[in-house]
Amino acid sequence: MASIDDVNGIDRFITYSGAEENEISCSLYTNESIHHGSCYSDENILKKTEPIVQGFPLIQTMINIHAQYFNDVLNQQISQGYRQIVILRTDSNRRIVREPAEGNNYFEIGQDTGLQERHLNSSNTIANVTYVAGDYLKDDFIHLLSKHHFDCDVPTYFIWEGTTASLKRGSIILILEKIRNQVKHFKLSLGYLSHTVIARTTGDPELDQYMDDLEKMDIHWITGFKDMATFARALGFKMVETVSIADLYARYYSTDSLPSKIFRFHFVCTLECGE
Repeated sequence: MASIDDVNGIDRFITYSGAEENEISCSLYTNESIHHGSCYSDENILKKTEPIVQGFPLIQTMINIHAQYFNDVLNQQISQGYRQIVILRTDSNRRIVREPAEGNNYFEIGQDTGLQERHLNSSNTIANVTYVAGDYLKDDFIHLLSKHHFDCDVPTYFIWEGTTASLKRGSIILILEKIRNQVKHFKLSLGYLSHTVIARTTGDPELDQYMDDLEKMDIHWITGFKDMATFARALGFKMVETVSIADLYARYYSTDSLPSKIFRFHFVCTLECGE
């Protein structure tokens, strides 16, 4: 069975880049002296991800774009009355901006219990956040959330951090089915990769080399999608939108000049429960 440890590579990099760079701010803490770097204390993770930072600096931009998209959709859902927000966390990512509005309840599920305890004891926490220890790839995470006053009948927005590319398709389906079967009304945002990159059928040697270099660092992307909307529909979901990182780069950076072709093959999407 897959575990959260299998969400590797780019997700370990998320942790490192959060400590190195503060382009996207986090409003969870009011103390200006607290920055992203203070949230990351695992030196082993930093050692593992440092070569990725040096070899693939553009991944940092991609991570920023993912986070900005999640923040934009989060604000949309809050404006539409969604008051429960669940973040399926990879490592110690702190890039999602938790809006401290009255009635907003945030739940973060992940395995870094030390970080949870430190934040729970922090006097700087201004958003209503509940940290839940668990491996959402192995555990019944909806049950774990319910033990912390999560209400399956309340409209909920899920943010699946990281990338699904490092998971087997069956593991991805299992996560989606758990949400679909147990939560009454929800939306879910996640990132995914084109199947052509995994199959090395883009026809571009640069992208094949990109995959080769990642694998040399023990980063294995194994699952991509040809048609995410069809995949989602088969599971009983409706596609709200899907957008490439290339299009988001143009939106957020106001330029059509891409720094890398790989941006055209990474996507983020938002799904909702079917009728």
